Order: sequence, then structure tokens, then C-alpha cells
Amino acid sequence: MRLKERLDKILVYRGYTENTSKAKALIMAGKIIVNGKKVEKAGIKFFENVDIRVINKKHQWVSRGGIKLVNAVEKFQINIKDKICADLGASTGGFTEVLLKKNAEHVYCIDVGRGQLDWKLATNNKVTILDKTNARNVDLEKIDKNIEIITCDLSFISIKKALSKIIEFKKKNIKLIALIKPQFELSKDKIGKNGIVTEVKYRNEAVKEISNWLESKNWKVISTIESCITGIKGNQEYFIYSVKEKN
Repeated sequence: MRLKERLDKILVYRGYTENTSKAKALIMAGKIIVNGKKVEKAGIKFFENVDIRVINKKHQWVSRGGIKLVNAVEKFQINIKDKICADLGASTGGFTEVLLKKNAEHVYCIDVGRGQLDWKLATNNKVTILDKTNARNVDLEKIDKNIEIITCDLSFISIKKALSKIIEFKKKNIKLIALIKPQFELSKDKIGKNGIVTEVKYRNEAVKEISNWLESKNWKVISTIESCITGIKGNQEYFIYSVKEKN
């Protein structure tokens, strides 16, 4: 049986804000709409998949991930239209929303959690939800052999571990757009206070390591760029765009 959680904690969990203090401020300011009604008490409990809207957000997306991906897709000049996509670490659906806005034919939302996807995305007939699914165990061929684009936004795990099975997908020319988070790729001695990687050389090292790893697995790295905004705690993140060359 699913348990209810405090609204301020749900906001943090879904990525609307970075901590409960800021979540409470949003709630008390009357900027949070739950199931169509304004809620002004942070301690009220709801199920985690409750429908939430934030009034007067600074951006149009359901989460900050949308800001990141739309910028990357446009810089990489990737055509999403009519493509079948898999979104790894879908969470609230920032990446998924971008794919749909770019007219993807279908998006498979894969996440180890449950009930996090924004309601308007979860009820979209172009979306298939695969909750409680660890990316490390995903067999894309069993999901859909026609997947053409993979997006990835994962935390607390190295991309090399998370994508170890995904990159074995046999379809040639499949595209991968992955968000590299250096703090999860480097040894502890290269990570500073509060988990921030301040040294540019170490951040570059993380990007290079992922690039080399993909190349060794027959994925051609097309380009890497800095994310247009940092992670919630301030870490500089990077996008890598690669294409499967051969089996």
C-alpha cells in the first residue's frame, strides 16, 4: 500500500525546488496547485503521484530538466519529429516533455521510482510509463526494437554502470543524448565541499572518460557541450551526443 508524503517533500523529490525550505516558501506564497486547488500548508500529505502545478514558474517545463534538454537538442540540431524515444531517469518528465514538444512519435519513460511523472505527461497517449525499472537492467529490444533516440538523466550512479546494458542495443544509428554529472563519475578526492566539482580539469576528465568509454563500445561521439544551467546544487553538467555505429 502506497504511503502519503508531505507536500514540501514531494516538491523536492520531484525536482521543483532544491530543499524543503524553498518548497515551503512556494507553498506559503500560494504558488502551488494540487489537484486543481491552491494549497498553502506544507505539512499536508498527498500520494507522490498527485497532480501538481507551480504558478508563475520562471520556465515553461515541468522541471529544470526541460530547460537543459531543449537547449541541448537545439544546439546539437537533432530532429525528434516522428521518432520513438526512451527517456531513462524520466522522473517528473522534464526530458519527456521536451521530446513531446519536439513531436516525438512515442516516449517510453523509464524510472526506478514510481508515480513521479507529471500528470499531464502520464496521461498522454504518446507516453508509456515503465516505473520501478532500473536502467541497468533495461533491454530496449524487448520494449521496442524501433527506438531511435535515447535520453538519459540519472543521478547517484556512473553513466558507465547505468548504461552498461542499454549501449548493447543492436539498432544502428540510434542516438544517445546523455547528461553527464561529473560528481558521479569521479573519485572522491576530486570532488569538493558539498559534492561540488570545482576544478575544470576534473570536469573535463569526467567528460573525456565517458566519451572514450562510448567510443570503445562502437558509439561515435558527435559532440559534447556544457548544460545551459547547473544542477540544483550548483554542479556544472554536460551533455554528450553520440550515435551507434555498428554492433
